[in-house]
Amino acid sequence: MTSDPDGAKSSFHEGLRDRKVVSHVNPDFTGCLHVCSAHPDGVASPLQNVDRIARDIKTSGDDRSLDEIRADVALDLVQGKTT
Repeated sequence: MTSDPDGAKSSFHEGLRDRKVVSHVNPDFTGCLHVCSAHPDGVASPLQNVDRIARDIKTSGDDRSLDEIRADVALDLVQGKTT
């Protein structure tokens, strides 16, 4: 199989044109919020920031799991709240 760097680049840019934010309600009535088809450089830093804040909160003695705190922090940040 031969490599196709031009095809990969084209596919990547087509994928970026499809970027969006979507949400849905799960069968258990919880919800999901997704950032889809974003540039990989654009998602790494926010995730690291959410993780850093969540770990600081966890270290201060919060009883929630780290995943629960990350989810709450991410939603707070998107809503413009400070945690």
